[in-house]
Amino acid sequence: MKKIIFYFSLLIANSFISQTYSFQVGERRSSTSIEDPEIEYLENYGKKYLLNQAYSMKEGMQLQLQGFKENNDYLCSKKLYVPEEKMLISIYEGILNLDNNMQLIKSTFNKEAKKTFVYAHAINEYADEIDEHKEIMSIPAEKAMNSGNFSCATSPNRKFAVILTELPFVKETKEKIMITVFDNTLKTVFSKEFELPYDARRGLANKPVIANDGSVYVVKKADISKMPDLLTVFSISNTGETMKENSVKLDDPKKMESYAFSLNTKNELVVVGYYTEDGKVSFGGTKQKGVFCLGVNSKGEQLMYQTSEFPKHYISSKIRQVLVKDDGKIAMICENYSKVNNSTMGPNNQLVYTTDITQGDANIHTLNAKGELVKSYEFSKNSKSIADGGLYGSVFGAFHNDKLVVVYNDFQYRHDGKKYVLVPPTIAWIKIPIIQTIDLAINDVRETVFIDANVGGKDDLTHLLPLTGFKVSNNELFFLGGKDSDVMPIVLKIQ
Repeated sequence: MKKIIFYFSLLIANSFISQTYSFQVGERRSSTSIEDPEIEYLENYGKKYLLNQAYSMKEGMQLQLQGFKENNDYLCSKKLYVPEEKMLISIYEGILNLDNNMQLIKSTFNKEAKKTFVYAHAINEYADEIDEHKEIMSIPAEKAMNSGNFSCATSPNRKFAVILTELPFVKETKEKIMITVFDNTLKTVFSKEFELPYDARRGLANKPVIANDGSVYVVKKADISKMPDLLTVFSISNTGETMKENSVKLDDPKKMESYAFSLNTKNELVVVGYYTEDGKVSFGGTKQKGVFCLGVNSKGEQLMYQTSEFPKHYISSKIRQVLVKDDGKIAMICENYSKVNNSTMGPNNQLVYTTDITQGDANIHTLNAKGELVKSYEFSKNSKSIADGGLYGSVFGAFHNDKLVVVYNDFQYRHDGKKYVLVPPTIAWIKIPIIQTIDLAINDVRETVFIDANVGGKDDLTHLLPLTGFKVSNNELFFLGGKDSDVMPIVLKIQ
């Protein structure tokens, strides 16, 4: 199929902002989709990949890897599987996205060996898996139901990976974890056990983050008896020799409601989140009243800690992204969000599970380098969907020099500059991409609308999926587009 590329540009110019945006739409391909997926963007082998992940009651863990060449031409789209060991059950633990070395990670409990093994299966640039595994670590374990929990992460420069092991649960003891760091060839850099100052509990409770220098952060939500949940961060040096803790300390009646985090270019971790005052956010309580911000480094030094109350409280705002600029400025990309899981009786009396997602206004919060709230912005949008993971109705943000670029879809009639007593049915359904450009220096906002463009609009050739977005470079954002059962790459050029 001959690739057709459309170009559409719109220039905004005034004394504060001069910004040119152009969409480039690549080749359209049919694709088998996964319902209600979570999306992760990966760069490897000089290519771009989108990893779709979803757990189904019927199908179990579902994985699909879509690849695009350096020029954004289609490369591959394949479903991944978790290879089974003979007579043993294997559990998918994640993907290690190391430099020119992509690996699917699984864990397998072996009763006879009284161990849980962690294996890696290589994935090549065409998303082909290798059945032959490589054992990269193991832990002692007595029972399948208490054989340890594993989670993994890769550094942004793809030179290091970490597997965090929550060791098998033991009653009336403190929680024990093991941190294992690998280089980009899967050679072990260090592996060390740590005892945390919290009672051992069953189930995943920790999230690992690994920086470009091989240092590790463990973000933990600690469940303390008769106390609000505590959010804490352990900083572990790149040799594994030291571990120090910093916690989000909220004065009563403040309580942590939700959080997200990101590394900056100095290998420091920034954790931000919403706080409430009685925990009853969705039941008419005190709502999401403000934001907290904690910054730490690999030495365990607290770089900043702030709490700021919002002028307006929120009820169901979901944090989608945390962005950190080189100068320390921070942006929270959020949206009003609700999700309802349904089950209905299908053919042959089989249960059919669906997910209804409602995505409302985009809520954008900017913070200064000290972690203090500077300003909150609210952009109107509305979308309802079933089983698409919220890909179409969501929002994406990226820094571009001293600007913050926010991308989403909304109804055209809300942005065409016309006043309607009654919206004509011929245009009531039309949605278009909207870009809000926030000048961080003066907190000024300019809106760019794409009417009669090659993305969205009345021609409805393709739909921009903001949740698939990724910043490829300072001047280029990559998205996936969709239409019916087809997908296509969409590149947003910024100048």
